Amino acid sequence: MVTSLYGEPGSPCNALPPVFSAAFAPALPERPTPRRTPPAPQPLVTAFERDLLLDAVAETGSAELGHLVGLLPNHPRPLSAVVALIDAGDLILDVAAPFDASIRLWHGRPQAC
Repeated sequence: MVTSLYGEPGSPCNALPPVFSAAFAPALPERPTPRRTPPAPQPLVTAFERDLLLDAVAETGSAELGHLVGLLPNHPRPLSAVVALIDAGDLILDVAAPFDASIRLWHGRPQAC
């Protein structure tokens, strides 16, 4: 059974909990407008990095996520780079396994000879 927390007494450090009725809720601050256009997004994976990761998977037919992330030590977001290849369909992820460094990845598309 679920016990509601709204009927509990307030903490001695916070005698009056910050509960507001809808009519008297504090106004949300306005978001500042950007002064300049944000930079264009850069691709997460260069052609060299893509080939490096796909070649690592091709060596044994599959690879662990932690191994592929370790191949990109100077990349600012190596996990995002591997996930970008999954999103692009170049790699397939074992969705039945727990998501950790030992999850297996395979080629998503047949490799050209």
